[in-house]
Amino acid sequence: MKKILLLTITIILISLNTNASHFLGNDIRMEQIGANQYKIILRIASTFGGITLNSSSVMVLEENTNTLIATKSLSLDSTRTASSTIGGTQYGFIIKYYSDTIQLANNTNGYYISSNHCCRNMVVNHTPNGGVVFTCENTNPAITGGNSNPKFVDYPDSLFMVIGMNRSLDFSCTDLDGDSLVYSIVNPFDNTSIGGSKPFNLLGYNAAFNLLNLLGPATSISINSSTGIVTARPAQQGQFVIAVKCEEYRNGVKIGQVIRDVVIPAIIASFPTSINESDESMKALIYPNPNNGSFTISMEDYNGDNYNMQVTDVSGKLVYSEELNSSQSNINLNELNKGMYFVSVSDGTNQVVKRIVIQ
Repeated sequence: MKKILLLTITIILISLNTNASHFLGNDIRMEQIGANQYKIILRIASTFGGITLNSSSVMVLEENTNTLIATKSLSLDSTRTASSTIGGTQYGFIIKYYSDTIQLANNTNGYYISSNHCCRNMVVNHTPNGGVVFTCENTNPAITGGNSNPKFVDYPDSLFMVIGMNRSLDFSCTDLDGDSLVYSIVNPFDNTSIGGSKPFNLLGYNAAFNLLNLLGPATSISINSSTGIVTARPAQQGQFVIAVKCEEYRNGVKIGQVIRDVVIPAIIASFPTSINESDESMKALIYPNPNNGSFTISMEDYNGDNYNMQVTDVSGKLVYSEELNSSQSNINLNELNKGMYFVSVSDGTNQVVKRIVIQ
C-alpha cells in the first residue's frame, strides 16, 4: 500500500490585506486597433480596499530621443477580485483595468510608455517603499502588418509561493501577431528620469538579495525563456517582488516588449494529510503527465461502477469535477492556468489521488 501526500496549507504568514494604499502588480501594453491607432491598456493590482484611482496618467515618448509625444489619462474600465480562501481567510488582490486610445505617426524610432508611481508594498527582497514604473515599448507603426504588444496572462486566483517547494508561476503572454516571444527575469524599476523619460532607475535590493539571488540564500528561481513559466522555491516567509520581461521578435528583430512587475507572498506549508491508495482496490493511470490540460484517466480492473473525479489546485480549491463511467475517460482542462493540480477519483469507498502538472 502506498501513500500520496495532499498539500495542506497550515499557516499563512503574509496577508495581502496590509498596506492597502500600495501597489502589488502592474503591466501595460499597446494594442493596435487601426492604421496608426492604438489602445493603451493598463492593469494594476492592489490590496483589498487599496488603490482607488479612477484614471491613471501615462506618457507616450519617442524611443531613442525621449521626446514627449503625448500625455494620456487612462480611464477605469472595470475591476475584479483575484483571491483564494485558505483556512477560512481570504488572500488576494483587486485588479483594475484602464485604457485609452492614441494616434501615433509613423516613426522609425518607435515609441514607449512611461508612468511613475509611489509606493510599493513592503517586501523582503527590495528597498522598502520604493516606486513603481509602468512601461512598455512598441515599434514603428509603419511596420508591415502592424504590431500589438504581447498580453500577459491574467492574474490567477491563487498567486503564492510555498517555502521549501518548487512552485510554477505563470508569466506567459499571448501575441496577436504571432511574433516570437522571449522571457527573462529582470530588475524592477523604481522611478523614471526627470520628465518621466528613460533611463529608468532600478529598484534597489536589500542585503543578501540580487537579480541572481532573487529570493535570498538557500533558494532557487528560474524562468523558461520560451514559455514564461517561473519556477520558484523560497526559503523564508515574506512578500517578494518578481518582474518578468517579455520581448517580441519578428524575423529575428526585436520590435517591442512588456514587463509584469508583481509582489508574490511566500507561505509556510506542511504535508500532514495522507490518503491511502490500495493497490488491490483501485488502480488509476493518468497520461500524459505533464500535459497541456488534456489527459486520459484509465481505471484498471474497471467493473462498471461510476467514479467521482475532482480536480483541486494546490490551495485546495476545487476547480473541476466530473462523473466517470468508463474504463478510460478523456479530460480537457485547457482553460486552467499552468501549474500543479491534484486529481482525486473515488468510488464512494476507496479513493486514489494523483498529482498532475499542466504546462
